[in-house]
Amino acid sequence: MQTDPSRRVERERSAPLLLRLFPGATIVLLAGFVAAGLLGTIAPAFGVGGIVGAGDNRLDPLGAWRMFFDIHGVWQAIWLSVKIGIVSTFGALVCCVLILAGLQGTRILSLVERALSPLLSVPHAAAALGFVFLISPSGWIMRGISPWATGWDRPPDILILNDLGGWSLIAGLVVKELAFLLLMSLAALSQINAWDRVRLSQLLGYGKFWAWMITVMPALYGQIRLPIYAVLAYGMSNVDMALVLGPGAPPPLSILILRAMTDPDLAQRAPGAAAALVQLALVAVAIVGW
Repeated sequence: MQTDPSRRVERERSAPLLLRLFPGATIVLLAGFVAAGLLGTIAPAFGVGGIVGAGDNRLDPLGAWRMFFDIHGVWQAIWLSVKIGIVSTFGALVCCVLILAGLQGTRILSLVERALSPLLSVPHAAAALGFVFLISPSGWIMRGISPWATGWDRPPDILILNDLGGWSLIAGLVVKELAFLLLMSLAALSQINAWDRVRLSQLLGYGKFWAWMITVMPALYGQIRLPIYAVLAYGMSNVDMALVLGPGAPPPLSILILRAMTDPDLAQRAPGAAAALVQLALVAVAIVGW
């Protein structure tokens, strides 16, 4: 039974004024906190506040930026942040699509769906530590295949963790964010009648996998764009997993920001603020480019 539009309008008008203003007030409040944080980052980045540094840089509005770009390995750190974010997001999305396309309608996918909530509840730092125990040269994988398959009696001298290219961090991000994308995708599949699309395509002669890719994937992607953007932003700016799995010489840009903002020398806050603005710009450009 459909609700009478006039009655619905009457109920909305009779609602308390405070209740009607609450959504807008919540948005204004949250936006105010974000604006305050952004202002507190922009000000020291352009010399406002007098903590740019000593000497000539104190009154130079671009002194913080010069200090930031003078940091050793800063361009490599910027490149690492971009590469890690984009590659990990693309990898997680590809794995998510392959799992859904290959397992839709099977019992295995229902078991995977039940296991997603416990996986998502694991903190990122804890997941990174568990990943360390799994892939390190003396980890569970190497112990499981040695010495009978590898002939190694001791852990191999291989740089797996904290590699300079950030590939161990990328792998950890793919594993962790895959669970999030799967959960978002499974919630969206019921809204686009995915199974009906697949069956109709199969009647036209397509196999199950290609039927899913042709008819379901375009509609699904429109539903999960915002979660993908969230994964991309986190992959480029994460700190907890980067501290455990990421390279250290140089580290990703997010770790440079952390070091500057936690340095006892307050003069380092200014280049740290400049680095934070660079990180924000990188994330924005990456999202637009995606």
